[in-house]
Amino acid sequence: GAAIIGNSIVSDSAAGTDKGISVAGAKNVNVSGNSVKNAGANAIEVSTSASEVSIQGNTINMSDEDIDGNAISADTCTGITISGNTVVGGGEYASARQDIELNAVTYGSVSNNTLTSKQIKIEASGASNFISIVGNCLRNDDGTPKDAANPIILGALTSACSVSGNTIIQEGTPSSGSKGLYLAGDDNVVTSNVFKGFNKGVDIPA
Repeated sequence: GAAIIGNSIVSDSAAGTDKGISVAGAKNVNVSGNSVKNAGANAIEVSTSASEVSIQGNTINMSDEDIDGNAISADTCTGITISGNTVVGGGEYASARQDIELNAVTYGSVSNNTLTSKQIKIEASGASNFISIVGNCLRNDDGTPKDAANPIILGALTSACSVSGNTIIQEGTPSSGSKGLYLAGDDNVVTSNVFKGFNKGVDIPA
């Protein structure tokens, strides 16, 4: 295991490949209390079958440039805790960017994070299952949302995920396609959330 705690990391986002913190294939890692600014790719990345990784209490200031990178990315891993982090910045909406992305993650918890960018806030995709999304504050206070910038997305291959107790707010005039939660997949449960400012609070596709 390892602990990455209390570091300040400033990258050159123009490079397009700079990552703040990368955990690949490791087990029992604690990433907490770090400040990551201007990453050109993923600010905090967990990948390659990593397991039992905790990402807590970090502050991420995303680049306003048009980069292909997420604030927190977890890909093909197990037992991921993402809690109490703050994500700001990120410029205008871009389809390739998320504040928190989980792809093919089994047993994950996303809780009590504050996310205020114009990007998709939390997306679970691929064969992600047993993901709990609870108690997060998701806000976009600046401008009309893009149709595709749904704050929470559960993709078609997700299963056994829960979304509960989140506050999801969009200030401004909602566009006709704006959704607070895009809910696909199987056996996913949504309870006790607050949605404000969307054309559809929860959208379940055919």
